[in-house]
Amino acid sequence: MLTPATMEECRDCGSPIEPDMDRCGHCDPPVSSDTSHEATRAPLWMQSQRRERVTFEDAVYSRWRSGPTSFGAAGRIAMTILVLAGGVVGYPMIRGWLVAFVGVDAPGRSFLIGYAVVATLVATYLIVQIWKRARVA
Repeated sequence: MLTPATMEECRDCGSPIEPDMDRCGHCDPPVSSDTSHEATRAPLWMQSQRRERVTFEDAVYSRWRSGPTSFGAAGRIAMTILVLAGGVVGYPMIRGWLVAFVGVDAPGRSFLIGYAVVATLVATYLIVQIWKRARVA
């Protein structure tokens, strides 16, 4: 059993260090003052990190090319067509659901105007998100 008098202290944080330890268990600098490769090696969590860093200037963004999180031009055009078709098909569907589930038919012109406003806002938001530039490299 070691007594506190026989233990060393870390030169950075002052934590007690046992004689057989290579590094401080609290702040992780090397304990010994030798300059060998083992003593100056980076912590294990840093050794597993990627060495090359992608800077902001190296990133490539595109609306037309596909990447890991985007569909490319064909996928974006297909999604745009689906959003627009959903806006057209949505009106009779919602009006039919009102009759089926609520039991009341919505007035024609006022419901159509309200639906057009809401559908236009939703479709605009979706199309902006679909065509936003995405990182491709």
